[in-house]
Amino acid sequence: MKRLFGVVLGTVLFGGAFGSIAGCGHPRSPAELEAGLQSPDPVERRKAADGLRKGDEVPPEAVGMLGAAADKETNPDALGAELIALGVSGAPDAKPRICKRFGDPDVRMSRWANHAMQAWLKKNEGQKGCAGDAATATTMAPTAAPTATTTAPAPPPPGQPVQPGGTSTTLTGRSI
Repeated sequence: MKRLFGVVLGTVLFGGAFGSIAGCGHPRSPAELEAGLQSPDPVERRKAADGLRKGDEVPPEAVGMLGAAADKETNPDALGAELIALGVSGAPDAKPRICKRFGDPDVRMSRWANHAMQAWLKKNEGQKGCAGDAATATTMAPTAAPTATTTAPAPPPPGQPVQPGGTSTTLTGRSI
C-alpha cells in the first residue's frame, strides 16, 4: 500500500513538474490567441477562439480578428467557437455574422448561432435578435406582467333565472 501511494504521489508530483517545464496548460496571451486564429489547424483555431472568451468577456482588440476569422472559417467547430466569442463580445458587427448561421442545415451550427445570439443580446439589452428566428427575434427587455380583468356575465336568455354572483376573471397580456 505504501509503495502504491508513493508511485501515485511521485507520478502526480513529477507529472506536475514536467507539465510546467513542457509548457502544458500555460495560459496564452491575447496576442498568442489572436495568432492562433490564423493557424492552419482548425483545432488550434477553435482553442484560440475559446481562449479569447473568458467568461462573459472578450478583449475588445480581439473582436476584429474574430470577425475576420469567422468570415473565412471552413471548419464548423472552429466557426461555432468564433461565433460564440463574437456573441459574448457584444460587438455590433457580430450580429450579422451570427444571424447568417440561423437555420443552418448543421444542427450544431444552428445551436451555436443561437447560443451566440443569446450572449449578444445580454450585452445589447433592448435590441432585437435575428429576423425570422422566434427564439431571439423578440427583445430581451422584461415582459409585462399579465393583467387581470373582471367582466360581468352575459345576461341569461329570456325566461331563465339569473345566477347569483356571476362574474368571471380572465388573464390578458403577453405570455412569458
